[in-house]
Amino acid sequence: MARKIIAEYVTDSQFQRGILLGIALLLSGLTLSFFHNQPQSVEAIACPYSSTQVRVQTSTSDPWSSHSSIMIGQSIRLGSFHNGTGRFAGDPTNSYSSNLVNVEYLLIDPTGNSQVIDPANPFLLTPTKVGTYTLIGRTRTQPNTQNYFSQTNCQDTASFTVAANTVAPITQTVLAVVYPSPSINPTPTSFPTATPTPAPTVTPSPSPANNPSITTNTQPDCISLSANPTFGGASLTVSFLGKGRDTDGIVRRMNFDFGDSQSQEIDVIGETNKDTTSSVSHTYRSPGTYYASLRVKDNSGQGNEWSSTPDSCKVKIEIQGVVLAATTTQLPKAGANTALTVFYILSFGIGIGLKLLSHKFHAV
Repeated sequence: MARKIIAEYVTDSQFQRGILLGIALLLSGLTLSFFHNQPQSVEAIACPYSSTQVRVQTSTSDPWSSHSSIMIGQSIRLGSFHNGTGRFAGDPTNSYSSNLVNVEYLLIDPTGNSQVIDPANPFLLTPTKVGTYTLIGRTRTQPNTQNYFSQTNCQDTASFTVAANTVAPITQTVLAVVYPSPSINPTPTSFPTATPTPAPTVTPSPSPANNPSITTNTQPDCISLSANPTFGGASLTVSFLGKGRDTDGIVRRMNFDFGDSQSQEIDVIGETNKDTTSSVSHTYRSPGTYYASLRVKDNSGQGNEWSSTPDSCKVKIEIQGVVLAATTTQLPKAGANTALTVFYILSFGIGIGLKLLSHKFHAV
C-alpha cells in the first residue's frame, strides 16, 4: 500500500509543480543576492534650478557680467546666482555667509593650467598672469560636498581678461640759465648792416606716383572648440567654449556653427598674439549626429577673412531618440537580511509542495 502511494505521488503533476516552483523561487533568491552584491549604478540627481549664472565684477559699483577686463595688479570678484534672481547661489538672504556656498569654481589661466576654487560667494581674486581666464561654475548637490549636478542648467561659464600696464616713462627737461658777468665799462654793441634776403626759388613738387602701398593681413587661427555634454537625449543643451588667436591683430568675432543648420556669431575683445576665448550654449531638439565647428575673424576689416576650421575646432554631438526616466529600486541590505530573504523564499516553495503532498495522503 505504501509503495503504491509513493509511486502515485512521484508521478503526480501537482506535486511536481510544487517542487519546481520551490526550486525556481530558490534560484530567484540567489540571483537577487548576486546582483545586490554587484556595484550599483546611481542615477544623477535632478538639478533643482532652472538656470545657474556665473558672473564677474570689477568693482561693487559695476554690474555683474559674463566677461570683463582689468589691469594686472587689480582684483576681480567672482560670483554665482541661481534662476536669474540676483541672489547669490545657495544663499536665500543674499548675504556673504560662507557656510551657505554651494557652487565650486574651476579657474583656467591663460597658460591652460586649471585650479579648483572653493570660496565664499562672492570671491575676490587677484590674478597674477596677463591674458584671458575662463571660469566654470558647478553646483553641488549639498553644501560643502564634492558631488555636483551633471545637468547644464546647474553649470555656467564666464571669463575675464587681464592686461599689462603700459605707462610711458616721464621725461624731465632741465633749463640752465647763464647770467653774464658785470662790466664797469661795457663795450657798445654794434648792429650789423641789414642785407636783403634773395627771393626763394620755387621748385615744383613731383606728382605723386599712383602706387599705393599694399598692406597684407595674416589670417587669424582657430585654436580649439570644446563642448559639454556631447551625448544625451533630445532637447539637450550643450555648452561650447571656443578659443582663437591672431598674430598681427586681435580676434574680434567668433562664429559657432552647431551643425543643425543653426549658428551664432558673437563679438569678442582679444589681444595681439594672445588666446581669446568665448562661450555659448545651444539646445539640440531632434535626434541625430551633429558636427559643431568654430571660425574666428580679426580686426583688419579687409573683406570676409574668416579662419580655417582645423580638427581641433570641430566637435561631434550625438543626440538619442528616446530618453527613459531614471528610477532607483531599493534592494535589501547585504548580509543577514539577504540570507533571510532567500530562506523565506525557499521555505515558501517547499511549503507549497509539502502541503499538496499532505492533501493527497488525506484523500487516500
